[in-house]
Amino acid sequence: MKRTIIKNLLAFVLCCFISSSYADNYDERCFIAQIKAGTTQAEIDALLTPFNLIIEDGPTTEFINQFVLICMDPELGFPDIDIPVNNNGEVDINGVILAATTADADNDNIFDAIGLNYDINALLPPTGTPSSAAHHPLAACGLNAFSINTAFGTTTRKVGLLDTGIKIETDLGLDDFFDPYDLGWNIVEDTPDPTDDNGHGSHMASSLMLDTPNDFASVLTLKVFKTHDLNGIASIWGLIEGIDKAILCETEIINMSNSYIANYDHRFSNAPLKIAIEEALDIGGILFVTAAGNNAEGGLDNDDPNGLSAYPASFPNENILSVAALNCYYTIPAWSNYGATSVDIAAPGVDIWGLNHIGEYTKMSGSSSATALTSRVASMLATQQTVFNYAEIKCAIINGANESPYTSIETLSQGYLDAVMAQNVFDTGEACAYVSPSSETGSESDSGSGGFGRSYQNSIDATIQNGEILSINSNKEQIANLRIFNLLGQSLSSKEVVLQKGQNNIVLEIPDYPFIGTYLCQLQYGDQSETIKFIK
Repeated sequence: MKRTIIKNLLAFVLCCFISSSYADNYDERCFIAQIKAGTTQAEIDALLTPFNLIIEDGPTTEFINQFVLICMDPELGFPDIDIPVNNNGEVDINGVILAATTADADNDNIFDAIGLNYDINALLPPTGTPSSAAHHPLAACGLNAFSINTAFGTTTRKVGLLDTGIKIETDLGLDDFFDPYDLGWNIVEDTPDPTDDNGHGSHMASSLMLDTPNDFASVLTLKVFKTHDLNGIASIWGLIEGIDKAILCETEIINMSNSYIANYDHRFSNAPLKIAIEEALDIGGILFVTAAGNNAEGGLDNDDPNGLSAYPASFPNENILSVAALNCYYTIPAWSNYGATSVDIAAPGVDIWGLNHIGEYTKMSGSSSATALTSRVASMLATQQTVFNYAEIKCAIINGANESPYTSIETLSQGYLDAVMAQNVFDTGEACAYVSPSSETGSESDSGSGGFGRSYQNSIDATIQNGEILSINSNKEQIANLRIFNLLGQSLSSKEVVLQKGQNNIVLEIPDYPFIGTYLCQLQYGDQSETIKFIK
């Protein structure tokens, strides 16, 4: 039975909007929690009171043991995330270094503030009747400088856009790709109206849709999920809910022209967003086209093990296609992130024309625009498939990359987006040629579907069986620290365990915690650490 990510990941999680019918009568943010049968009211109160939570409703015969939880004191709000730290006081449960650059002005964890990280060049809106040629996405470089259009087929496809929304009332062509009765969803306000109030989402839709071959709209539908607010900020949980709704809408490609910054080792963690993208692959075979990120002080090398990287682009998930920006001179601009293994390809991302949220043509620069143009080519190839296959599309785009006439492009493909060459690779069914080298930490390559992957570290040989037994294969007798967290990041238990050489089986226990849901188990010994999700 297919499980959506919200149901599977967020049984009890921070301030999530609930879309089930059980919570339809609640306008405020709330928790849906399932409490084990036989738990006394005193036990429930003892658990909920420290979290500022009380039971508002439930259970019902339809939702056995499920309750709606709301804040006891609305002014206090939901509990703050308590980030457990190591002896250095700098590592959270996913092994992410929390430097000053990874927190906002309120010192909130960066995972609750995912910025779009883009730049709109200050230009006056055009006068007179807009000209299609004058405002083609690549007009600044010359319309034929890059190939961004190819053939399209007869198979209908859906593309999801996780962004600031979209300008809905337009006669400039975007509405050709809408289903007016099912446009998408506003995650920020929990409404069916994903109207753009920032401009970024509409601009991305322009790169995806405008000036495509005639009648492309007959086979492609855009689903818009407004995950980012007026200021271009989203939360991890909002993105996960957007992914969940995109799965329910049966989208095949999701464009994520946004990023957040974290330590290099974050790619090896079981971060919630990474898990959501994995499950989107398991459930729907979805391809994510993601932005490599920008840095005004100089583009980051997403491969630098001693530096910071942009996510989700730098996660090693096989269904991620990550994109850097390229200028009109076929080089990566100084502000765009790059990476010989964690960034797959570059695409035009400087002075890209598109519509903003009030219907004006503006230029925009950033890996965001490069990502949307790459999604455009991926979408055209997808309509040519009888059965959607993300790996074939990703392989065609990477193997079909064109080489810069001036300098090497520091990406996995060592080239830039070329729709004609991608089409040729797609037609011949050429196997993927690019395999990432192993990391310096001794990782093994994630082969993935299609024969390529990025370096992936599995520091500890450990698995969890049936949500109960942690199985660890240790190469010697040693002491390990075992900790269990909920998805709020709050520590539920911590203990030392003695590992014998060979196979070890440890029962996972969560004392006095009656909620059925998803948890994180962290095992640490020496300089190794592994975080594994499990359902109990």
